Amino acid sequence: MISKTSLFGLVATTIAGQAIAAPLTPIQIDMGEVEFVAADGTIQTAQHIIEVRPMCAFKDQMTQADLVAYAERVIAETPERPRNPTEVIIAKGEGAPQGGSGVTVSFRLFGVVPAGATATLAQVAELYANTFDNNVTINLDVFFDTGFFGATNASQFNVNYDTVRDRLVATADEDDVVPQLLPNNLLPVRDVDGGGVRNENSARICSANARALGGLPTSSVDATLSIGSGANMDYTVTAPGGVTSMQFSALDVIVHEVGHAIGFLSSVGGIGGFRPTPLDFYRFESDQRPTGTADFATTPRFFDADPSEQGRHFFDDLTFGVRFENDSNFQSSHWLNAGSNPIGVMDPQIINGFTLFPDLLSEDDIAAFDAIGWDFSVPVIPLPCNAADLAEPFGQHDIADVVSFLTFFGAGVPFVDLAPPFGELDIADVVTFLNLFGQGCP
Repeated sequence: MISKTSLFGLVATTIAGQAIAAPLTPIQIDMGEVEFVAADGTIQTAQHIIEVRPMCAFKDQMTQADLVAYAERVIAETPERPRNPTEVIIAKGEGAPQGGSGVTVSFRLFGVVPAGATATLAQVAELYANTFDNNVTINLDVFFDTGFFGATNASQFNVNYDTVRDRLVATADEDDVVPQLLPNNLLPVRDVDGGGVRNENSARICSANARALGGLPTSSVDATLSIGSGANMDYTVTAPGGVTSMQFSALDVIVHEVGHAIGFLSSVGGIGGFRPTPLDFYRFESDQRPTGTADFATTPRFFDADPSEQGRHFFDDLTFGVRFENDSNFQSSHWLNAGSNPIGVMDPQIINGFTLFPDLLSEDDIAAFDAIGWDFSVPVIPLPCNAADLAEPFGQHDIADVVSFLTFFGAGVPFVDLAPPFGELDIADVVTFLNLFGQGCP
């Protein structure tokens, strides 16, 4: 089943920057309710909404009429998505110490696929598959279009706040302390219109984020990405600085759009009533942030899109704070624009001739995804299983260990002095090595 669809994009920006257009009015379509089985076995309902917001992509050139036209295209595609993709790309994660098998990312490609795009999408799929270890499959449709730079339609659902909160707590790792500090039933939200605080029991979550948490509604296609296929897109980025000066890194663009698809989203600036996303659970006013665990639950979340409040939105999970956009200049589903020194790939702008490769996801990006339910996979570095396991790959004995032993032995390296009399290398060390090697790794 398909739920709410909303648009989030990335601004293509030259080094000199671009003018910022006046905000456009979002378009929202009520598609009715759907039922789902919650984690506790109860049947709950979720509202299906399509909300089309002004895209960041080329938004300085976008009019309200353009937004209406795009909304009509989104509506036309939603009921029956194309079922005959040009190509399918699947990347499966390598697993992680938490015991999961890793995320599987599946891209279905539509339209004329640019040269190099298949390899770029495979890079992106492998990046996310090997960064997070939730045992889920993310299904993404990618449409290539010369009229786009980058935009994402993420399927979303309106559900109860406590339903999402309970899943964040239930799926948290041992090192994920902050989800357990979220208030139990109601989220305090500062009412910017009246100046007071109200307690909110509504939330909005995208399909892919719901998959990560389980026990929540999902759709068969988690999100649709519209990616540029024009000459200004460079699909050949494989090295730092490897972007043509007047082109934009398609690799960075797609990593950014997939970030929106899996939950880097905000409801700030939307219409039809505010429903915080999991990312919004950590959105505070910069001078009224929680000071510790005691007031994290009671400090009101902040959602003012007034331009005078620019820069006052903070992501805060008690380990660090990073500024959010607040929908005054750029969409709220981004870090604060930092130009040529971005906070992470979820900054709202990308600069021509620039790439974050190979560090496409920053520590701040990963911390935000971890806070909304994506389990960060700390790579397991294999260690030698015994004194005969001398060379990579560690954890097994092979010819590389024999070569390393002979090399070290011939050079008189004390590291292979394995048996008495210690202080000299002799036949006893060779025998000990062979015995350990013969035992194999456990």
